[in-house]
Amino acid sequence: MNELPIDGRSAERGASSRRAAPPSERAASRRASQLTALAVFLLTAAPRARLAQLGIPIYAFDVVGVLAFLANYPYPAQPTRAGSQTAGWTLALVVTIVAAQVHHVFMTDDVMRSTYMLLRYLSGMALAVAVFKSLRRPGGPPWVIGALMAGMCTTALLALLASLPQTRGLIRPVFEISLLSPTAARSGERLGASLAGMRGTSLVGTSTLTGAFLAIGWPIAYVTLEATRDRGRWMRRVTTAAAFLIAAGAVATYSRGAVVALAAAATVFAVIGTSRQRTAAFALVVAATMGWIVLPKDSDTLLLSRYGSRFGMLAEGIRNGGEFEEQNEMGRLLSWTEPVEWVASHPESLVLGYGNTRGKATIKVGDAPDFHRHAVPAAALYYFGGLGLLAFVGIVLSSLAAAIRTRPDPLEVRSQRAGIVAAFGAAGVWFVIGHAAISTARGFALTMMLVAMAHALHARGQEGPSRAGPLDSPRTNDG
Repeated sequence: MNELPIDGRSAERGASSRRAAPPSERAASRRASQLTALAVFLLTAAPRARLAQLGIPIYAFDVVGVLAFLANYPYPAQPTRAGSQTAGWTLALVVTIVAAQVHHVFMTDDVMRSTYMLLRYLSGMALAVAVFKSLRRPGGPPWVIGALMAGMCTTALLALLASLPQTRGLIRPVFEISLLSPTAARSGERLGASLAGMRGTSLVGTSTLTGAFLAIGWPIAYVTLEATRDRGRWMRRVTTAAAFLIAAGAVATYSRGAVVALAAAATVFAVIGTSRQRTAAFALVVAATMGWIVLPKDSDTLLLSRYGSRFGMLAEGIRNGGEFEEQNEMGRLLSWTEPVEWVASHPESLVLGYGNTRGKATIKVGDAPDFHRHAVPAAALYYFGGLGLLAFVGIVLSSLAAAIRTRPDPLEVRSQRAGIVAAFGAAGVWFVIGHAAISTARGFALTMMLVAMAHALHARGQEGPSRAGPLDSPRTNDG
């Protein structure tokens, strides 16, 4: 794999600077990458793990993410035009979030919780900065991407084992640890109440949110597979197993959104991926088809029949002109119609949002209308206002465009470009049918981390075809 530096300088100058760097600087760089990796692992494996409960919970990934930001702050990042555009959108989003949270204070007098949620949004952005800088620094990518894969595999394994009655007892004690989940008692009771198959869940949260996290992580796993192709047969087998585990975990949540998101990612691989990634997409389709044909639909262990019934319910509602019998289905549809009606009668919402303190999709504040917000545009409109929605969309689209415009040479960069774009494809499905990317701090942080990865890739690609990609690991003595 390419051993060239990643800071945009010449290979000779970069190598010389690495040789000249004193041990203390190398150690500081390594600690910064390790802190970032720890924050990424906590986000993807146990984002609700708490360090303390001081009236409001203090979550581990928030604290470690801020520490990672501070540790990475001294390291400069070479700006790009795409990065500057996204930075402008990010500043606009910060302003709208602050304004919305202040507005919330005036409506409710809840200064503590409004400030608390504001700080959690900012901590998600801080983690994204740390991820970007770590991916741009020699020795940083293996720590960050390794932590991401470890976290996703942990979540996938928990979801898979929780879904099967034969293995549920093995992981039930994990869900009953109160410091790992604020709903530990309820989760433990739920896992012990059924002797049949159930929707897989994890420390990330609900089955739907777990499936979304895993669907976004699956294409990154195949980026890692491509990046480790020359690291030996053992490493290739580990990364291949990780990719299949993450996909299996997503399927075990029995979430339609997760399956559609996996399909979206596989489609991107089929269009712009490397030969390995196209093979991965084909293998996913073949495995899904064979599994659907061979595995029993009426089993007490597997809930494959749920996919059939839920997709069938969706098709029936579409045939009935958007009239759904199931409340959740109707809520998702109304999430795209009610906000439009509300803006027409409350034009001030185009500028100022109502803020967020609980991360719920149906929170009611003051005289604010209680419309459905089961989609990112609806949630962003309600919490941040129309300008905040515009800023969030600008961040996502400018980052996606940066990834797409990345020069696909050498093969490593082409692989990484396809993986990041595929992850955005999976996230796009999540945005359409879910609100957690806006309403929850962990969903927001995951989105910002994906944005950071896209810009790290683009910045690396700007350095020319001889540069390594952001997931490569230059073998230096500092990392």
